[in-house]
Amino acid sequence: MKKLVNHLILLCRKSKIASISILLFQTLISNAQTVSDNLSWVSGSSVTSAVSPSFSFCNGQVTYTVTSPIGFSNISTAGNPNYTTGMITPAYIFDPSLSIPMAITFSQPVCNLRIRFVDLDGGQNEYLSDISTPYTGLTDVIGHFSNPGNATQVNSSMDDAQGWVEWDGPITNLTFNYNRPGPGCGLIIDSIIFECCSNPPCNQLPNPGTNNTLSTCPQGSSTDLFPLLGSGASVNGAWTGPTGAAVTMPYNPITMNPGAYTYTVDSSGCVSSAIITVTEINPTVVAVPTDVTCHGLSNGSVALTVTNATEYSLNGGPNTPIPTPFVISGLVAGAYQIVVFATVGCSDTENFMINEPQISLPLITSVSPDLVVCSGDTSTVTATGSGGSLPYTFTWFTNNGIVGTGSTINVSTNQTTQYGVIMTEACGSIPDTAFVTIVVPQPLIPILTADDTTGCFPHHVIFSNNTAGPGNVVTSTIDFGDGTPAITTNALDTCSHTYESHGNYTVSITSISDNGCVYSNTFTNMIAVDGPTADFTISPNPTTIFETHILMNNTSSSDVVSYSWFMPGAEPNQSFLEDVSIDLPEGVVGNYPITLVVTDANGCIDSVTKIAQVLSDVILYAPNTFTPDGDEFNQNWFLYIDGIDIFQFNLKIFNRWGEVIWESNDPQGSWDGTYQEKIVPNGAYTWILETREFLSDKKYTFNGHINVLR
Repeated sequence: MKKLVNHLILLCRKSKIASISILLFQTLISNAQTVSDNLSWVSGSSVTSAVSPSFSFCNGQVTYTVTSPIGFSNISTAGNPNYTTGMITPAYIFDPSLSIPMAITFSQPVCNLRIRFVDLDGGQNEYLSDISTPYTGLTDVIGHFSNPGNATQVNSSMDDAQGWVEWDGPITNLTFNYNRPGPGCGLIIDSIIFECCSNPPCNQLPNPGTNNTLSTCPQGSSTDLFPLLGSGASVNGAWTGPTGAAVTMPYNPITMNPGAYTYTVDSSGCVSSAIITVTEINPTVVAVPTDVTCHGLSNGSVALTVTNATEYSLNGGPNTPIPTPFVISGLVAGAYQIVVFATVGCSDTENFMINEPQISLPLITSVSPDLVVCSGDTSTVTATGSGGSLPYTFTWFTNNGIVGTGSTINVSTNQTTQYGVIMTEACGSIPDTAFVTIVVPQPLIPILTADDTTGCFPHHVIFSNNTAGPGNVVTSTIDFGDGTPAITTNALDTCSHTYESHGNYTVSITSISDNGCVYSNTFTNMIAVDGPTADFTISPNPTTIFETHILMNNTSSSDVVSYSWFMPGAEPNQSFLEDVSIDLPEGVVGNYPITLVVTDANGCIDSVTKIAQVLSDVILYAPNTFTPDGDEFNQNWFLYIDGIDIFQFNLKIFNRWGEVIWESNDPQGSWDGTYQEKIVPNGAYTWILETREFLSDKKYTFNGHINVLR
C-alpha cells in the first residue's frame, strides 16, 4: 500500500501577520519516492486557489487543489515544539466573527484520508462545520478537540488543541467551513495524509449484454439464456442462479428454478453484469360439475376455475377463448376432459363426470303419527320421502284447501282435523300421498258454586267444583277475586274462603284435564259481601298539654245507621252520637286510643281505632335584669324552662365583645354576675340558649339580654 503525507503548514503569530509564505512537504509512503516542496507556487494573500505538484500514486499521478474564496495567508513563527515549521489558513485571519468556506479537491479518488487541524487561539471556541462527507474517526492529540454529536462538525475549546480527522473514502472532493466567533488564528490545516484506494476505478467496463426476460413452461424444453443478452455481449462471463450459486446453461425448467439469472463479466477487476429474469407459466384448471337434474335431460354444467391460461378445449374440440365467468352448460350425463392453454403453449388437464338420477317414483317414507292436542294448540307435522329427483315438494291440505308447503309445517285447530300431504319430485313423476289426524278432545266446562253468595264481612263461603264434560279433572286453580293468593285443588275437591271486607267479588276457576288441556271460567260478581266502613278524623291532632279539647268527625260510609264511640281516659269516655267532642287530661303527655264502631241496616258491623296524640309545650321565662350587689335580693340570674329534654340544654352569656363569660348545661343553673371570679361591670349582656323538645327532639334556639345593676 502506498501512502502520501503532505504537510501544509502555516504558523500564526497572535499580534500581527509577519510574512506570507507556504511550505509544502511531500512524503510518498511505502515504495514511492519522497517529494519535498516549499509551495513556491502559492504567492500572497490574494491567492484563492492553489494546485499541488503532481505526486506518484498507485494509478499514475495525483494532485489536489485547496480553495478559499478569500484567499490564503502565510504566517510564520518559530520555537513551538508542538507543530511543524509552517501552517496554512485562510487570509484575513484576525478579522472577527468569520465563517469561511474551504475545499480540497483530488484529481482522483483517495482513501484513508487524514487531516490534522490545530488551534493556535483556542479561547475563541473555533470549530469546523458543514463537512460535506461525515468523518469516520476523530483522534484528540491535545485536549478539547471534540465531536459535538454529529460527524459533520469538529469543536475546539483550548489554545494549542490539535487532532486528526479521518475519512475512509474514496473521496474526490471535501468541503467544510472555518468558524470563529472573534479575532484569532482559528483552526489551521497542519498535515494531510492519504492513500490510494485498493480497487481503482475502471476506465472501460466489459459488455455483459442487456437485461431481458424469458417465459417458459414448467415441463418445457431447455433454453440457453446467452442469446437473450443481445449482440455484443462478452463470451467471457459466468452465470449465477437466483440463490447466487454458479449455474451452467442451458436453463432446464425441470431441474432449475425460475428467478433472476445473472451473467457477470470480470475484466482485470472491472466487473459488470446483466440479468435474465425467468418466469414459469403454470396454467391450472379445477372443475366443479353440476349433475343433470332428471334422467335423460341435458341441463348439466361445470364451473371452472383457471389460472395463467387464455384458451380451452373440451373433449378434444377446438381451442376457444376462456370466458368470464368460466361456466360450460347444456351438458348431458357422461365423462369429460378439459384442457387449458397458456400463451407460451403450456397446458393443464382436468377430467370430470356429469351424472344423472336413476328412473324411480317418489315415495313418502314417513309422516307424523296421529296427535291428541288441546284446542288452539300449535302442532308440528313432518313428512319425509325418497326416490325420484331432488328437490322434493310437500304440499299439505285439509278439506278446506292447502294449509302449507314444506317437509315440516306448524298447524293449529279447534277441532279434530285430518291433514293430507302430497309429495312431488323435480322430474314430474306420479306423486305420493299420506295423512295424519290431529284429535282435539271435547272441552271441559269448569263450574264453581257457592253455598252462600251474600252476607256481612267477614263472610265465609264454601265453594264446590262441579266441572262437567268428558275426561277427568286433574287440578283446579281458584281465584277468589279479593286479592288473596289463588289456591289449587285436586280433581273436584271443595274449598272455602273468608271475605274480610265488603264488596262484590268475581271468582274464576282454571281446570286442567288428564289430556293436559286447560279450561277456564269466570263468575262475575259471584259473591256480594255487605258491611259499612268506619272512619273519622281528629282535630286538632296532635295537640298540646294546654289545648286538650278535640273533636272527632265521622267520615264513615253512608249506609251506617248507628255509632258507638269508645275513648278511655277522655271526658266523656263513650258516646253514641255521629260526631263527638272530648277533653283529654291537661298537662299529661301521651297517646289516647279512640275507637268508632258502626252498624248498617243489615246489622253488619265495622270498627276503626285511631290515636289522639298530646305533646308537651316548651315554656320559657327569662328575667332581663338582676342586681348582684350582695344585699341578699336578686343576687343570681336564671331562667325557667319546661317541656325540654334536660340533657339537651346549653346556655351561654356573652359580654359586649362577644366573649363567653358564663356557660351552663344544667337547666337549674344560675349566674352570680361574675366573670373570672369578679363581678362584671354594669351594662347589657347577651344570652343564647340551645335545646331540644322532649318528645319530638325538635331543636330550639332562644336569645335575649340581661341588664346588670349594682
